Amino acid sequence: MPLLSKWPSFAWDMNPSDIMHDLSNVTKMLLKILVGKGRFGMYEAWNKDDQHREFCRVMEVFPEVVDGGDLPWRLSPEEVSSVDARVGNIWWPHYMDVLHSKGYSFFKKSDRMYKSRHKVFILLVLLPTVLRGYTPAVHMGLVFLVDAVRQLQGQVASYKVAMRLGIRPGSRFLERRRLTRLHKQIVKGLVMLEGSMPACQLNPLLHRVVHYVFITAAYGLMWWFAMWGFERYNKHLKNFIRNKRLPFASVESCIKMEIACRFLQMAESEHDGRVSCITCTCYGHPHTCAYVI
Repeated sequence: MPLLSKWPSFAWDMNPSDIMHDLSNVTKMLLKILVGKGRFGMYEAWNKDDQHREFCRVMEVFPEVVDGGDLPWRLSPEEVSSVDARVGNIWWPHYMDVLHSKGYSFFKKSDRMYKSRHKVFILLVLLPTVLRGYTPAVHMGLVFLVDAVRQLQGQVASYKVAMRLGIRPGSRFLERRRLTRLHKQIVKGLVMLEGSMPACQLNPLLHRVVHYVFITAAYGLMWWFAMWGFERYNKHLKNFIRNKRLPFASVESCIKMEIACRFLQMAESEHDGRVSCITCTCYGHPHTCAYVI
């Protein structure tokens, strides 16, 4: 496992941009602003409406809000029930976590999205879809931003195109000439979101999205560097610590033992007694599985 100081975009004076944490926090921020006061979960403690009205009065924006009018970025109770029903009508594939259970989705009970992967999926797939027809200004800014972020994931080419480009078939790639346009689209989407809701409520992590294009141009697709695997493996690593005064030495010793045990298991499972060569791109160079061409 590489040291954190070797990770791309990492600096000791600031946190590195990580898609998993950035987008999951942005999702919670957007849902709180859209839903407001609720009965369950993170919506139960919401009490920022008066603060937002005062912000609009001071900044001289949304004059209809200052006098007690409806918040243009807020879903009404009927609209919350409508988008909740839309999520409930989705047919979820097998082996996929269902984000609607027992009559409620994440719009009413935030515990339906208990994983960071759930929140990222909600932001990049569900919100642009289920918000259609509601909060048009917020929805339009969200669509611009999400479309650019999803394009930064790259695309998978056919076998013939992959051979012509000289990349591994099945891997993702992104054309470098598209980065400038995607950066402009991200900035436009962020500006539209800021202009359609109270800026005082925007999570500072939203600014990190601006840097995604520069990190992609320098190091490759950011999704390869996301901390999905690290977070899922983190609890397993904590069990390796036998001496709290020497945590890294304990982890190193246990990982060596685990690798040796797996090697022996693989050797015993082969019929001819030999261990076949297995290539794991997760620990190889990032450009073996993600390309910016």
